[in-house]
Amino acid sequence: KMVQKVKAYELRNLTKDELDKKLVDLKKELFQLNISKVTGSNATNLLNIKVIRRSIASVLTVINEKQRNEVKKLYAGKDNIPYDLRRKGTRAWRRRLKPEFKLKKLRKRRRYEIKYPKRKYALRLE
Repeated sequence: KMVQKVKAYELRNLTKDELDKKLVDLKKELFQLNISKVTGSNATNLLNIKVIRRSIASVLTVINEKQRNEVKKLYAGKDNIPYDLRRKGTRAWRRRLKPEFKLKKLRKRRRYEIKYPKRKYALRLE
């Protein structure tokens, strides 16, 4: 018999305990299939191993999503957020100067600009 794939949208409606129970059941089933593979069972059962492994991955993904969403709610509106919950952006965006430092100048540069102000030229029209 072919095993049914679990759908992520169905898993999202389950509670944490139900997801844990589903995960344990899937792992037991995978264990049984691996044993039957070693003992030399029919090929149809061996095709189910892939489906079960993907189902386990889906359940774990949904569990992690739920955990992350809970932690996000916990840190909502706070200044310091864990790195893994922050916006990733691009590498260049992460390395560029923050807005509060963009217009700041070094003391040496400020003194230079006072000492040698930008010259203003009046252009004559002909």
